[in-house]
Amino acid sequence: MSDTGIGRHPEEEATACARQVLVLLPSLRRFVTSRVQAAGSDLELSLRQFAALRGIHEGASSPGELARLWRVTPAVITGIVDRLESRGLVRRELDPGDRRRLRLVLTDAGRRASEEVEAALSGDLAAQLASATAEELAELGRAIVLLQRTFAALEEGAPSSAPPHSEDDMPVWDDDAGEDRAAGGVGTSASVCGWELRHETDSRRTDRRPTVNGNL
Repeated sequence: MSDTGIGRHPEEEATACARQVLVLLPSLRRFVTSRVQAAGSDLELSLRQFAALRGIHEGASSPGELARLWRVTPAVITGIVDRLESRGLVRRELDPGDRRRLRLVLTDAGRRASEEVEAALSGDLAAQLASATAEELAELGRAIVLLQRTFAALEEGAPSSAPPHSEDDMPVWDDDAGEDRAAGGVGTSASVCGWELRHETDSRRTDRRPTVNGNL
């Protein structure tokens, strides 16, 4: 991933590779944000709603679980889930394992919407990668496996005792203003759906921590 790596110590090479990965993150964020916005406009689906659909599809069954996934308070998620439910994309049903609680489930329409947006994202990337050689694609595959392992280790080592944020870290579009008012927070377009890139908006926080949900 570095230019040549010739003459560098392993620590220097690792640092150079880490910097190149970080340089790529803003470009990836801009691509995903703009592409989901374009695909989601036909489906009346915002970026944050797509992120919630992906979270539910990957196993989050309650607003509380989605909140823990993004390290925000449940109030941030409630408005998003309510809007998805009102659009017939999500439903609440009795949990067969505990009939005292309700769980979130994607409807057929919600599953189709999520899959259509994800197909648009992967299709655009695949079209660009189609010009790569077999050797380049194999090298990229190995690099992705390494990045998955690296980010998983970083996430596992991240402190878990930090309190959840009351502001919305998830991306904001104009159509999401109502959700911001309901949650009492303001966010910034710094999330990449299921490929979450944490970007705190609180002026007291200056760290940027990339995390993954198993897809990057």
